[in-house]
Amino acid sequence: MFSLKKFIAGAHSKGGVASLNDMPSSISDLTFDLGVSNATLYLESTGNLRVVTQGFGSSDLGSWYSPEGTPDKTYHANVTYVSGDASYTSGSGLNTWVALTTDRAWSFSIVTYTSKTGVYRIRLSGDGGATTIGDKNFTVSLEASVL
Repeated sequence: MFSLKKFIAGAHSKGGVASLNDMPSSISDLTFDLGVSNATLYLESTGNLRVVTQGFGSSDLGSWYSPEGTPDKTYHANVTYVSGDASYTSGSGLNTWVALTTDRAWSFSIVTYTSKTGVYRIRLSGDGGATTIGDKNFTVSLEASVL
C-alpha cells in the first residue's frame, strides 16, 4: 500500500510550518504624475505576508507561517541588498536578524520621475539566524512616469 504525503519546504514546529513559499520573486509599483513610487513588504507577527504599493495599494500574498495565527516559537527574518539601484528607504533594517514577534516592514522608494530596479535577499530562521529555513531573492521594480 502506498501513501502520499505533501512535502512543505520550511521548518516544521509543533503548531505549524514557517516558509517563504508564498514570497513573490518580484515586487513592483508604477505611478503616473506623482513623482514618487514606493513598495513596502510586510511580514506580520500573525504569519501574514503582504505588500503595499503607492500605485496598486495593499495585496495579501499569503503566509510566511501556516496556519496563520501566533507561531508557537520566535522566528526571525533578515533582508539584505544584492544588487541594483532601487533603494531601501526605511523599516526593520538591512543585514540584521529581526524577531517576527511584531509586524516587520521593509520599504523601497524613488522620488523622481524615473525607473529603478534592485535585488534583495530575504532569509527566515527559527533560531535567531544560526540556521536558515527559508532563503529567497526578490526583485523590487519601481517606476514613476509622466502621462
